[in-house]
Amino acid sequence: MFGRISHSLLVVALGFMGFAVDIARTQGRQPDERIVLTMPGLYWALEIKEPGFSVKGKNIDPQKGTAKLLAEDPWTQTTITASIEKALKKGGAKACRDYHWWQIRKIPFSLKDAQLYESGPMAILEYSLPKVGTTTINQKFINAYMAMDDYWISVELAQSFHDPLRGDNLKSILEHITIDTAYVPTVLEDFGYGSYYFLKKDYRRAAKHYERVLERKDPGSALNRNSWRALVDQLGMSYGLSGELARAKELFEWAVKQDAEYPMFYYNLACTFAEMGDPEQALASLRLAYQYKQNMLPKETFPDPKTDSSFKKYLKDKRFRAELDKLK
Repeated sequence: MFGRISHSLLVVALGFMGFAVDIARTQGRQPDERIVLTMPGLYWALEIKEPGFSVKGKNIDPQKGTAKLLAEDPWTQTTITASIEKALKKGGAKACRDYHWWQIRKIPFSLKDAQLYESGPMAILEYSLPKVGTTTINQKFINAYMAMDDYWISVELAQSFHDPLRGDNLKSILEHITIDTAYVPTVLEDFGYGSYYFLKKDYRRAAKHYERVLERKDPGSALNRNSWRALVDQLGMSYGLSGELARAKELFEWAVKQDAEYPMFYYNLACTFAEMGDPEQALASLRLAYQYKQNMLPKETFPDPKTDSSFKKYLKDKRFRAELDKLK
């Protein structure tokens, strides 16, 4: 029953399973208005309002409690590497900085001009790396460390061929680093979180995130038709797979009134009726699913009810099997 995930949501989900996903390409990409990093279960987000940067990739693993991103400004040869992780010890921002400085000093390069100081809620670490081997790179690092709840937050600012005569633009970025304590996940983030939990078979959590996307009415939250179909499809399956058959039935009956030509709404409604012990209604819905099966989403294939566990108990019924054989 409901044993599939739409191709559209599978693509979204990969970014939240510990895979690095290229979400911003250099060519044809405008810099981001702001850089944001968060993960499922947090009510806050790290925010950096530095519009000259483009986010190159995010790696979020809710199971490990880690989130990372990389952003780049090619014009100034500056990168921002940010991370959120479970705190490894008590002590807040200073403990976070001291731990990471201990790790950095293990690097087999000659680090220079190290400074440790505090600025508001941030513990700061500065150092430089003049050379790698015999190659001069004049790389400058300013790292900011913060703590929130039981998490450590790290922001590494790095600039190659740093020229102090041009002004220290790295320090100006520090002024734009904040924690948004009332952060609302974007549609894409909730989409991804839901799909991550669906693939982890945590269907109740998946449903909560899908529900939030479906309920969004704010500007910019509208989905195109195929994305909306995929969302409702996955939400209904999340209900069904978590045993909430009445909610699945209600959702799919509502969905077919909104979009009468998408076959998977009828197919999953048929699965729901079958699981609820109503083979007649299941067949009626299957007939409609077959009627519109040419309208599947791109890269999706129409399921075979003869191999679906929802209908297994009815396949020994000669009449039910005969009705399935008529469906083409």
